[in-house]
Amino acid sequence: MLVALALVLGACSGAGAEQDATADPQAAPVDPLGVGLRSGPTVVLGDSFASGEGAGGYLPGASAQLEACHRSDAATAVAAAVAAADAGGATPTASPGLSGGVALNVACSGALTEHLTAESRAGLPAQLDQLGDVVPGAAIVTTGGNDIGFVDLVAQCAVGETSCAGQPELRDATFAAIDELEAELVDAYRAVDAALNTDAARAARDGAVAPVIVVPYPQLLPEVAQTLCLGFDDDELVLAREIVSDLNDAVEAAVAAASGAGRAVYVVDGVEEAFAGRTACSADPLVHWPATPADVIELLQNPDALGRELLHPTAQGYAALADVVVPWSAAEPLAVAQADSAVGAAGAASPVAADDSGDDAPWTATFGGWLRAATMVLALGAVAWIVLSRRRLERGAARRRP
Repeated sequence: MLVALALVLGACSGAGAEQDATADPQAAPVDPLGVGLRSGPTVVLGDSFASGEGAGGYLPGASAQLEACHRSDAATAVAAAVAAADAGGATPTASPGLSGGVALNVACSGALTEHLTAESRAGLPAQLDQLGDVVPGAAIVTTGGNDIGFVDLVAQCAVGETSCAGQPELRDATFAAIDELEAELVDAYRAVDAALNTDAARAARDGAVAPVIVVPYPQLLPEVAQTLCLGFDDDELVLAREIVSDLNDAVEAAVAAASGAGRAVYVVDGVEEAFAGRTACSADPLVHWPATPADVIELLQNPDALGRELLHPTAQGYAALADVVVPWSAAEPLAVAQADSAVGAAGAASPVAADDSGDDAPWTATFGGWLRAATMVLALGAVAWIVLSRRRLERGAARRRP
């Protein structure tokens, strides 16, 4: 009977602890990017939307190939904003070679997904190989757009003589490329996770797991044609937006697949509509696009007039993306792998509120803890009762022998 009671109380204590964890918001740590930044800088990986193409102020490179990556500090605004919020608004302490003191930008304009792990056609080392001795606390990744040729496709729609929407072969080829890309994205996200979380890297972070934060793509064009959309018809705008949505769906599916087996891989919600009302063709766009009808006509006559920055975020556009990522991270629960290390590792501060006394509360200082203590006492009592009962039976049997 005591054993049965102990088992029942044990089950109750487990249920009680689970209920407490659900009811208590502090039991579910949040802010994967913020927690990651407490154990090391953020590394920015991917294509032009990751490097900062369009923001200006491009960083000098050790070679012409690196300078062509168009890496801008604006692309690390997310990490800087999270670090500042974590520091109560204070400016993060600068670190040599790190953008804003908190991020290392190794993304490159024009990069394909394979260039995260392989050398580019221009001879640049794989982006993960460019980390050097830096041990990141987190990674921010945007990739996939160049694999399907999205910006080139949209530019072609704008300046082409015939409507892109009326070319079924082009449409089918684009969506087929997105379907094929999903598996490659899964492998890429897992490769980033593996590179950031080697045994040596985790040891350097006192056991903390570095999260991989995947940022999808914003919609760049409006839903319907406007004055400054002279090169597009409504069907082309619908097609362009469908392509972005389908690409983002592939990104989300790839993150879901890559985050298995305890990997801390996340996808940011809300990015697709970050430029709503301020897309290309609007009066105050967050995307590089001609500002007047005359400029649009010039673009149609000379597609190279705006160069590589065409249909890329402005500096304000990157700030708008940061405004989406920061609150998302602040409310996003940690993955199991990251939560275990972040809450338990010495070097990674936990978002769980600390006891003001400065001492860790004993494990019995909770309802669930007391139930577990009672369960242990009852279990020990049951074992002792069984042993004593067996001895009494043995002594009685010995007295009855002739």
